Amino acid sequence: MQVQGKFTKRLGPLPLRVRDGVGIRAHAQRLVSMLDIRCTGTKQRVRQLSGGNQQKVCVAKALTLEPDVLLVSEPTRGIDVGAKERVLDELVRLNREEGITIVMTSSELNELRKICDRIIIMHNGRISTILDPTASDAAFGLAMAGKEKTAHAG
Repeated sequence: MQVQGKFTKRLGPLPLRVRDGVGIRAHAQRLVSMLDIRCTGTKQRVRQLSGGNQQKVCVAKALTLEPDVLLVSEPTRGIDVGAKERVLDELVRLNREEGITIVMTSSELNELRKICDRIIIMHNGRISTILDPTASDAAFGLAMAGKEKTAHAG
């Protein structure tokens, strides 16, 4: 964060920068609200949170870096159903409003359909098929079984 000049402030007229605790807390609180991280406050230790809330903290940490490309693997694993929607909606918002490219791996086809413009099916470590999220369940089933070898770009 120091390299990016975030969460630091100038120390008077000196050319030194110090940690901006107020800015850090405000940013953390914004992410807690945005991702609905269930905690007693921004000072609570992450290891004291439930597994699902720890997962949301991981997403928040990644977002803090303001990436152009966000790689997420199973971003809603362990998160309760209501909170899953919030995290997925936020990922969609980040893509559409802030232009962040999101590459997501998931075993949850419904989540992939909600988030993705294209869904790549891997089989034996290779791209087997590229499907549109609106493709039929049968097309996905065949692709996941390694039966579908043609790529369908959407």
